[in-house]
Amino acid sequence: MMRSLPGGAGRVFLWQRVNQAVYLARNIVLARYIVPADYGDFAAALNLASYVAIASALEFRTAFFSKPDLGEDATRTQWSAEVLLNTFSLLLGLGLAPLLGAEYSPEVLIAMVGLLAVGVLDAGYSTHLYLVEKRMEFPFLTALRTFVNLLGFALCLALAMAGWGWKALLVDRVAIALVTGVVLWAHTGWRPSLRLHRPSLRWYWGFVSVMFLNALWGKVLFGFDIFAITRRLGGVFTGIYNMAMKWALIPMELGAGFLAVMALSLYSKERVRGPEAVRAAYGEVTFHIVRFSTAIAVLMALFMQDLFCFAYGPEWRQGACNADAPAGIGDPRLLRPSGSYPACASPYGAMDMEGNVSEWVETTDPRWAGEAWLAGGTLWTGVYGRGCAARHAHGNGQTSTEDDGFRCCADPAR
Repeated sequence: MMRSLPGGAGRVFLWQRVNQAVYLARNIVLARYIVPADYGDFAAALNLASYVAIASALEFRTAFFSKPDLGEDATRTQWSAEVLLNTFSLLLGLGLAPLLGAEYSPEVLIAMVGLLAVGVLDAGYSTHLYLVEKRMEFPFLTALRTFVNLLGFALCLALAMAGWGWKALLVDRVAIALVTGVVLWAHTGWRPSLRLHRPSLRWYWGFVSVMFLNALWGKVLFGFDIFAITRRLGGVFTGIYNMAMKWALIPMELGAGFLAVMALSLYSKERVRGPEAVRAAYGEVTFHIVRFSTAIAVLMALFMQDLFCFAYGPEWRQGACNADAPAGIGDPRLLRPSGSYPACASPYGAMDMEGNVSEWVETTDPRWAGEAWLAGGTLWTGVYGRGCAARHAHGNGQTSTEDDGFRCCADPAR
């Protein structure tokens, strides 16, 4: 494809691909470095990371799936839809998050408004930049954007290592948007515009591909399936999802925007009233009696399919404590350790995110490949090594539910 383009356009398109490789790589590194670093700031980091994921997918689509001769009307419509959806998802989250008793601190409100403003500016200059680059004989602005991305990456990583946590992501995005926006204005006289255009069929399918890119992105980075959120709030989100699909907008933008606002609202509520308020709010909405350690545990529960919020977090299928279900006893030959947690007994059973779980194991028994078994038990050491022994019969333990759990206890007396 590159050989069929004029010299200048070919160089621009090549630089766009280089820039996207840098942009996607830095986002992956930042998300994996910052998000798991501090559970106290996880919810706020998720807000910013969700935007970064969406922006990455949109720019990925522009660089790798769009031809340089893409019409200006379709390109401007892409920007218009992105800006409007960012705004709508923010308002949607602000409206529905109170279902979980959300309370917003000034810090959180500033972060949300700042995130929206940066998103609008970023979408604006990115769209205009693409239109300008097609007419240029040298890829100056695209090369500049690659350089700024690298500088932003270095700045964000340095701030994160200095203990800034999720705030480093916000500083990174603001810095990139401002620097590139100012340069673009100086060279082309760019001004924001929200003039809407009717999208083409090619534009429509490009955005459908973005939806699946975002779903994959969320699964890789955070271990959850955003599509599962459609089953959480009755038919409210499902209706919005279908409406977005009908009008060829970005369903995942709405989903990630809503989850981002919910994350920040829960994080704010936890800071104002403490973890107990968050747990109580979750119980009122889902009718599950559960004890979570922090707001992030609530978010992880929402992200999981079928509300399986086991103690191992989002990777419960890989880390749940399993046993040989038919025998009702854990055979150490079929078990392998997969995590360590403090002590064992709790009236909340397998739903106790604060733990007492000493060790979780997963089965290697081919009869139950991919299954997560949870039931009450004790940790013991035998001829074949450490393992779980059932304290009581599994009962109806053929399916994993919130009612049964195999808990490996460090204290055999329990």
